[in-house]
Amino acid sequence: MDLFHCYVVKEQKEVATYNTTEFHTITLKKLEVILQNLTLDEEVLWVDNDIVFFTNPLADLQSKEGSIVFQDDGWSPCSGFFLARSNKPLVKDLFYNAIRLLKTDQNKMANDQHAIAHLLKCPELKDLHYILLDREEYPNGDIYFNQSKTQKARIVHNNYLYTTKEKEQRFKDHTLWSDAFDIKKINLHFV
Repeated sequence: MDLFHCYVVKEQKEVATYNTTEFHTITLKKLEVILQNLTLDEEVLWVDNDIVFFTNPLADLQSKEGSIVFQDDGWSPCSGFFLARSNKPLVKDLFYNAIRLLKTDQNKMANDQHAIAHLLKCPELKDLHYILLDREEYPNGDIYFNQSKTQKARIVHNNYLYTTKEKEQRFKDHTLWSDAFDIKKINLHFV
């Protein structure tokens, strides 16, 4: 666990309800943590807390040539699971500009993924080399749980639900939940 940093943005369980002002605040803080880590390390693997690993995908992710290797959410690159290389052009610019975009968002309803999807279409970032992972090897919640494409899955990202409670229940329903997690073994950073 010495290789990993785990960040706790909020200690309350239900603040992650999708499409709320609080969710916007959390995803803004998440981008700030990512940018901070991109200044410290050559590679940053970001993993949201609603992901289960079936295999260790690190070598596979590192073998990909993109400046950023994103999970493919179908409508956009997923900001909940990706490998970013800080020494590649425009990577830090993407996260810096996503932070700026969210800070100026008047209605506070956009989130990190919306900001990143928007910025990847901007001419200023057209030379950012990113790739999208195979959707059956790195499925989101819709592909894995609703479309039952589980055979090739290296991970599952339990998204496409609104609340933490829904995600926890879906994990339990598919025997992917464990109450045996020992938080004392992890190097936590409170932000």
